[in-house]
Amino acid sequence: MRIIQVSDLHHAHMTWNPFHCFSKRLIGQLNYLCTRAAMFDPKQREALPEFFQSLKPDLILIGGDVTTTSLPEEFAEAKAFIERLSIPTLTIPGNHDCYTSRSHREHHFYNYFPSSLQEHGVERHDLTANWTLVALDTARATGPSSSRGLFSPKAEENLNKLLSQISPKRSILLWTHYPLFPNDIPARGLERCEELQALVRRYPNICCYLHGHTHRHAVADLRPSGFPIVLDSGCPIQKGEGSWNLLELTPNACKVDSYHWAKGWEKKREQAFIWD
Repeated sequence: MRIIQVSDLHHAHMTWNPFHCFSKRLIGQLNYLCTRAAMFDPKQREALPEFFQSLKPDLILIGGDVTTTSLPEEFAEAKAFIERLSIPTLTIPGNHDCYTSRSHREHHFYNYFPSSLQEHGVERHDLTANWTLVALDTARATGPSSSRGLFSPKAEENLNKLLSQISPKRSILLWTHYPLFPNDIPARGLERCEELQALVRRYPNICCYLHGHTHRHAVADLRPSGFPIVLDSGCPIQKGEGSWNLLELTPNACKVDSYHWAKGWEKKREQAFIWD
């Protein structure tokens, strides 16, 4: 099975409606105008649909932050973009998709991308006879100076229950927006990440941990330390540094091709990971 892992598409729409800016959104809009607009190149995102189709994947995983400030116009643009992919797609929320308290409270993300994640915070997808994908929602609304996620006690309970129901003979991809380990800036990391680490270590059939959020591509084999292989897909619209991954799953292996933006999308690295 061939799976594309991509995250942080960041569709952006500037609003001059004052009623939309009585919230953290005002800071987000100013941050985009003053900083991120110069760091992002939307043409890199626009080149994805045709390129993805040329790779003939079976599934695309979009790991959150499809919007910038959770505006309805941004969600509509993100949904239209994903429909253009013409490939089966699963999408989970990131912190930018519940940017304000209202967008989180009223589940704006799930209004556009319905999922059982909204109710349970976890969701299971059996991909092949050997592989299962487990999605985890760790996004929440935060204050003006924070973009922290949360692995809540309820999510921990539900995730543990779900994992315990999966045969230890099946290989698991665990997928969420936030990294497994603390961010170098505490206000951007995952709260209760230590509890998530401990849970992950209890299930050695979690072979890969997939995330986004950092905008920094990384592939790290942490099996010698008792953790899975960690795949950070990066951000495809980071100017000159866009990235994402293509995974090829076989019964006892996962091959990872890393794609980066140069003058177009190019495969930069191939890595193969094998399990006994």
